[in-house]
Amino acid sequence: MMIPTVNLVLFLSFVYGTLGSSCPASSPLSFYVEKLHNATEEIITDMQTIVLQSAAIANITSNQEGPPNVTTLYTALTATLNVTPTENGLDEFSDAFDVITDAYFKACYGPEEEKPSQSDAQSILTDFLSLLENRSDITRMRQLFGELSCLQNFSNASLSHVSKRSLIVADLSVCAMATSISLLYKCLDTNDQLDCIFNLNDPNNCTTTDGQPLYVKEKKHCLAFVVDTTGSMGAEIGHARDVIQHFLQSEENNITLCYVLVPFNDYGYESVANFKQNLDFDRIYDANYHSNISNQYPSFSMTNTSITVRGVNDLLTDVNSLTANGGGDCPEYGMTAILAAIDLIDGINRQKVQNEGKHNIIVLTDASAKDDSLYQSVIDAANAQDKPDVTVHFFYSGSGCGSDGFGHYEDIKNATGGVSVNQIDAANFQIFADFITGSYDSDSSKRKRRNTPNSCQYFQISHFVRRFSCLIETSSSSITITKPDSSSHNIATFANSFAVYKDTNPQPGNWRACVSSGTLQLSLTSSVSLELDVDYLKESENGELLPTKQLLPYACDTHTFTISSPQFSNISLAYPLYLEIIDNLNNVLEYAQLSECGGFLSGSLTLPHGSVQYQLRGHDIGGIPFTHVVPDSYITFDAPSIQVELKGKSTIVLNPGGTSLARIAVSNIKSGPKSLEASVSIIMHPQVNVNVDTMPFTIEPMQQEKELQITFDASETLTVGQTLAWSVVILDSCSNEPLMINFTAIVKPTIPFNVTSTSRSMISFEWLSPVDPTLGNITHYVLTLDYTNGTIATVNVSGDINQYQVNELSPYQQVYASIVAHSDNGETAEIAPIAVLTDQAEPGPVSQLATQSISETSVLISWSLPQEQNGIILFYEVSIMGLYNETHNSSVYNIKIDDLNPYTRYTAVVSAATSAGKGQPITLEFYSLEGKPGPVSQLATESISETSVLISWSLPQEQNGIILFYEVSIMGLYNETHNSSVYNIKIDDLNPYTSYTAVVSAATSAGKGQPITLEFYSLEGKPGPVSQLATESISETSVLISWSLPQEQNGIILFYEVSIMGLYNETHNSSVYEIKIDDLNPYTSYTAVVSAATSAGKGQAITLEFYSLEGKPGPVSQLATESISETSVLISWSLPQEQNGIILFYEVSIMGLYNETHNSSVYNIKIDDLNPYTRYTAVVSAATSAGKGQPTMLEFYSLEGVPNRSPSLTNHTILTSESVILEWNPPPVQHRRGFIQNYMVKVQYKQKLDIYNISETFLYISGLPKYSDINVLASISSSVGQGPFSRPYLIHIFTGVASAPQNFTATATSSSSVLLEWANPESPNGKILYYQLYFSNDNDTYQVLNFTIYENSYHFQDLDSREYYFIVNAINYAGTGDNSSEIYVSLSTSTAKPSANVAAVVVPSVLVICLVILILVVIAVVAFIYFKRGKGKKSIVLPYMKENYNFEHDEENGQRENKEMKKKEDHFEEEVELNEKD
Repeated sequence: MMIPTVNLVLFLSFVYGTLGSSCPASSPLSFYVEKLHNATEEIITDMQTIVLQSAAIANITSNQEGPPNVTTLYTALTATLNVTPTENGLDEFSDAFDVITDAYFKACYGPEEEKPSQSDAQSILTDFLSLLENRSDITRMRQLFGELSCLQNFSNASLSHVSKRSLIVADLSVCAMATSISLLYKCLDTNDQLDCIFNLNDPNNCTTTDGQPLYVKEKKHCLAFVVDTTGSMGAEIGHARDVIQHFLQSEENNITLCYVLVPFNDYGYESVANFKQNLDFDRIYDANYHSNISNQYPSFSMTNTSITVRGVNDLLTDVNSLTANGGGDCPEYGMTAILAAIDLIDGINRQKVQNEGKHNIIVLTDASAKDDSLYQSVIDAANAQDKPDVTVHFFYSGSGCGSDGFGHYEDIKNATGGVSVNQIDAANFQIFADFITGSYDSDSSKRKRRNTPNSCQYFQISHFVRRFSCLIETSSSSITITKPDSSSHNIATFANSFAVYKDTNPQPGNWRACVSSGTLQLSLTSSVSLELDVDYLKESENGELLPTKQLLPYACDTHTFTISSPQFSNISLAYPLYLEIIDNLNNVLEYAQLSECGGFLSGSLTLPHGSVQYQLRGHDIGGIPFTHVVPDSYITFDAPSIQVELKGKSTIVLNPGGTSLARIAVSNIKSGPKSLEASVSIIMHPQVNVNVDTMPFTIEPMQQEKELQITFDASETLTVGQTLAWSVVILDSCSNEPLMINFTAIVKPTIPFNVTSTSRSMISFEWLSPVDPTLGNITHYVLTLDYTNGTIATVNVSGDINQYQVNELSPYQQVYASIVAHSDNGETAEIAPIAVLTDQAEPGPVSQLATQSISETSVLISWSLPQEQNGIILFYEVSIMGLYNETHNSSVYNIKIDDLNPYTRYTAVVSAATSAGKGQPITLEFYSLEGKPGPVSQLATESISETSVLISWSLPQEQNGIILFYEVSIMGLYNETHNSSVYNIKIDDLNPYTSYTAVVSAATSAGKGQPITLEFYSLEGKPGPVSQLATESISETSVLISWSLPQEQNGIILFYEVSIMGLYNETHNSSVYEIKIDDLNPYTSYTAVVSAATSAGKGQAITLEFYSLEGKPGPVSQLATESISETSVLISWSLPQEQNGIILFYEVSIMGLYNETHNSSVYNIKIDDLNPYTRYTAVVSAATSAGKGQPTMLEFYSLEGVPNRSPSLTNHTILTSESVILEWNPPPVQHRRGFIQNYMVKVQYKQKLDIYNISETFLYISGLPKYSDINVLASISSSVGQGPFSRPYLIHIFTGVASAPQNFTATATSSSSVLLEWANPESPNGKILYYQLYFSNDNDTYQVLNFTIYENSYHFQDLDSREYYFIVNAINYAGTGDNSSEIYVSLSTSTAKPSANVAAVVVPSVLVICLVILILVVIAVVAFIYFKRGKGKKSIVLPYMKENYNFEHDEENGQRENKEMKKKEDHFEEEVELNEKD
């Protein structure tokens, strides 16, 4: 697996840079991170330097900010190579550069044994160019380029003459002569190879020499069709043909490795052994192989070489040949067919197909299985951990076989995570096929999870999911899918069986699928965008973490790792994040919680063995929990390989009733894991007791043998000549299964065999002739001696000799001795080896004697075993020879000696001891460490100047070593340290008159000794400049000058001299840190000069310029106004004579009907929105920072304007039916906009218009038509013009209610109708609005006719034949008039006559009429005189009797004239309201 690092450095440092580090700064991981950052920066900088040597992009670096990074390098490369930079292109480049950087890091910073050397450079360069030219392994090519970048220079003597120019030719082979990475880059650029190296174009453009793209995803999935071909499956077989043909022509074929076709039937073979004969055939097909094309071969083979891999053309032929036939009874042999399909997929000879493929088997049938008893075998085969990942789906036709239905097919479906569909047709097949092919890149594992049926199923989609597809099984006709944003839509099911829902850009969050009735089950496959790079680190002997070229560590070792991913921005670190390792059943074998360290995510894992996969578990940025298998993350950690060897003979010998010894050597031939705990057990015949001397034990890697001794105690009942099998079973802590190795043992007659004597160099053996009836005469003995050092000696001894002595042995040497007696009949007696040790002797000298000083009084003395141990080392004697001698014993290989004198010579004497005595001693001289010296003596100081002093001292009384130097520290305002090799030192650059402490200590190699201190003062000097010189203005004529002590006082400050430089100069002395200066001129520039003085004189002066405060300015001059219009005026002025500062603005206030204030930065201002012909006062004042000055005032009038408001008509008095008096009020003053010149009044009546121009506020109008309606409008005029007219003021002239209508008659026009007629009233007293009729049947109770009458007649119809009484009256503005005479009509006689109950109309007398007229004339004259006398005063007028109007009939019957009248009155009221608002 590729493990790039640049993404980790650049991406994680950005995403997690603000999180802080969870690892200590000095931890091995933090050091690793630092090295990786350094390596990344190095290669980017080096590579960009090479790229920027091109003149074509010399301008790129000019605008670059900060150090080079991946983006700037990409920009430089695209500029030189004429490639258009894109965001996606940067991602592709970063992926390629990750590989280069990772190889650079490992080559430069990895373990020493893995680093390439200069001698490797030429072979690396050759391999790099070969891979680049052949495009055979682009990843390895980029790794080699990274290694060459680490080496930088790779020249050799044979290429020293190569010039740079000779490399700039279009021939890739010439690049092999490059002597540095920069020259190689130029040569590659000339040959147009940089695009491929840095992945700057479409990855598919970096193709192999045969034109095939390098980035082709490996196919590993198979699709099997198991088809029932019995007679009832005719139509369904046709659908199967259609679907298989679709697969071969669609995109699914591009990701499918193989197809399997197994047609099954029932041919009557009912025994289990013959079940398979009920299959038509079982065949496997390569999805991209055509057998009818010459020189084309299958892309995979079978482990069973007798099975032929066919082409897709053969699949089409076989599918087209399928026919429905035979059958008979209902059940068929489907289980056998499914097992055959699984066996074919399992037999593919390709590891990734077995470990990583997702295989689907589709079964088409209309019957249950006759071989249903095999269903558990199918489940076991599909779910077995060591078999391919198989999911079995069923397409049913019909309802199966009676009550049995489809038997255990549903159990298989549920156990393997499959789906069942209750109808076989091409449409269903097509939809289902799309779903299962979508599972090929899903993150599902072999263990299928099926949810419990429910009416709703909930599932979560994280931010990693690019697309998902879910197959929903339900009997409902429709399914509602609800998204995280609560939007939902319905999808229909197929055949009330299933539906497939897809989303290619799903919303992250909680999803829901529900049915309105019944239940559903949901199978979800999702494609996640999750790339994970895990880098396992190698730990060196000193604990340092290093990058390693080893792709994967060994199983069972615990390793620190770092992890990176381009998708980490989708992860929330507010929750725990875990990296898990799972098997193909989704079992979590190991996991690690990830933590952040220096911009990295890291953890530690004990690695499992076998083929496993990574899984990431945590929460995404939306807080959605996720558990995602990392796509294509299959890895295999190499397991140990245990080897067991039987030492000596391959067959051990057992003697009845005797004891035998055997030795086995256990080793791990792999280089890992680091160590294994193991145990051993022996399986042997029950008549033999077995014992192993070491349990448990540790196995080291790399064939380091662990030898174990096994003791066999055989029973006396064993038979001579009997051969027994025995086994060694090794169970280590890493492997899942024990290792068993089989051996044999043979039972032989025994030989009495003894050791008679031993010495340090000799062993003497003695034996007796064996007694066994099967033996003949002993001809000779063969004595075998195994010296355990690889030497085995064989000695032939005559049959008449029964002893043998072995000489020239080493002390305490172990020898395994065995003897075989040969007889003349060919039979032998033999005894198993016995172990014999020679005697112990004094050991040889210890080796590797060394000392390690712990302190000046302690030392650790260590040694190793003597090369000649000569026995069991009982102890080691250690003597220390020096000022005094002491002796210690130790049972280990070191001892700590304390209480030494510092810096003293000692001799260590060490000897080993066995039971034979002490061996030869070995000596080693050493010095104890130096100690820290005592304090110096006679420390003194001598002042040279105010900045220099001489410090002196004498030697310490206790030197405790060689005095290397004296450390002199000066402690004061700041601290400084000096070293001196003599007994004094001059210290300069002191601050005058400053307290210092001199600290002096002597130093040896053990460190500084006890310091001694001395306080002193330096001499006084002139002080430095005062600090924080500042002024604080008190007023425009006073200032407070303040300062702080000089930072360098250099003595006691006696006084401060303060000089003020301005219009005049003055000097003052102050003993405090401030002084007040008075009598300044306002807003004037001054300079303050301040210096401090000590006894050494005045110090450096410091100056500060300042201005006295501004004052309030005087009044402005030449204030004037210039009218622009009746609403605008220009106000202007000049500067104040006394400005007293910077004029910030001028405040202009306008005082009038209302007040307003403006600010102006110039000498005039235009004032708008004035009221015409209004008196105003302009107030202008200037302002400085001190405030506003004295104001200047000027009164003025605005110009007259045209009035903008009309008079308000307030009242009218009706004098007679032909005359009226009007009254009004002028508009408010602000709306007159000048002096009122006159009023204009318009009077409109009966299409006439009278206009009056008057100066009074009332008007008498006469000569009007009687009882007319008039409209009155009024306006005013100023000297500028006339204002607007008021809205019409409507007046109805009336003098009272109308008299009764005249000449009221009734004529019966038929037996059911009457015509009523009348004349107008003699005295209408105003406008007649309408007439009202009343009728009665009994001359007592009258009813009102339910509508108004505007004519002088009315025709009653549809009346009953009876008597009727009628009355009529007129309505005017004053109300209801007098009733007419009552008239009587009898329809039965068709006659009409006046009612007897009604009095005759009485004609008013002339006298009465004259009297009324006289009264009215008098009233009119009196009123006129009253108005003339009361001019300008409000008159008492008759009220406008609007409340007497009755519009009920208008509203009820909607007659036109009264509606018009109502509109006019309403309009008038609206105008009055508007005038009031204005």
